[in-house]
Amino acid sequence: PRYPDVNFAAIFHGHADPLHGVGEEIGMVAQGNWRDAEKKYRYLKDLNAAELAWEFLRRNSDYQKEVAASDPLDDRAVAALNAHWGLRFPDTSGLPATNADIFWSPAVDPAAIILTPIVVPGLITATISVDPISARSAEEGLYLRFVLAGERFAAIALDGKAPRGPVAVLTPVDPLLRDRVDALYRFRDALVHHRAAPDDRLTAQRKRHLIEMLRAIDGRRAGATYQDIAEDVFGAERDIAISWKSMPLRDVVMRRVRTGFDLVAGGYRTLLHKHRAR
Repeated sequence: PRYPDVNFAAIFHGHADPLHGVGEEIGMVAQGNWRDAEKKYRYLKDLNAAELAWEFLRRNSDYQKEVAASDPLDDRAVAALNAHWGLRFPDTSGLPATNADIFWSPAVDPAAIILTPIVVPGLITATISVDPISARSAEEGLYLRFVLAGERFAAIALDGKAPRGPVAVLTPVDPLLRDRVDALYRFRDALVHHRAAPDDRLTAQRKRHLIEMLRAIDGRRAGATYQDIAEDVFGAERDIAISWKSMPLRDVVMRRVRTGFDLVAGGYRTLLHKHRAR
């Protein structure tokens, strides 16, 4: 199907050159303790897809430079940053997802629930009272992050207020519809049945690989060799120098590094989607 007037190529793919600005230089993220998996990377295991996407974007030096050079009071500049990088409120802190105030635009994150109050005689709908863990206002509404049934959700309230009462969910008919419907069911189950299925956009294996990628690209930026990464990230023996070039693990390490840098360059958007856009 055709979706007129929507530049989905820009939304989904970001940079035309996937490696521009994300070479193996030292970026905004401190790389010195990349070997310390327990201290530096343990929190990654508890992140959802949207939060892991931020972990890759915050390592993009082009993103940091572009946001730092922009005027936050210039609405056109902010809109351009939003379209380019996918964040509704560009963030220059470089903080981990556990400390950053990150809101993805609903245009790129199908799990962002679009809420509106509704009162229709005879219509039975869910009632919600949200106490946000964070919130930010925009012209189109109030962006919220909150917890329901132990699961974290992101939403935008179109009336600009934290929802307290009957609500309806707006679901755009766009290429991300299947993912939006999945998110709607998770929200419904948490709200109505007080239980929520985990955000399953990432399998346990995929999440493990993503964490390996983050450690690997941090290691490369800190000057580590592929063999160093094999030893510290994958637990390889240190006396493998003779056979290293013929080891399957060498290909795995190089693939993790290559794919990790691709995700930093713009591929992080794919982490927000479970289904292929159609």
